[in-house]
Amino acid sequence: MIDVWSIFKGLHPGEKYSNLSHICKKVLGKEICKTQTLTNWKRRPLRSNQLHYAAMDAYVTLRIYKKLLSEYG
Repeated sequence: MIDVWSIFKGLHPGEKYSNLSHICKKVLGKEICKTQTLTNWKRRPLRSNQLHYAAMDAYVTLRIYKKLLSEYG
């Protein structure tokens, strides 16, 4: 497991926000939609919007990690 927030915080010690949306905007220059965050994740099957949201979170986290490594690694 890789903690992208810890890496980001180590490189940007003055940053106080910890959510993925903020880190994405700072590192990749793009905002991500977080509207599915508060939906019912216990309900099965998950809706297609929720699956897309979960996949996007994973994808964005990997992109952020690779960008941080390439810039500061």
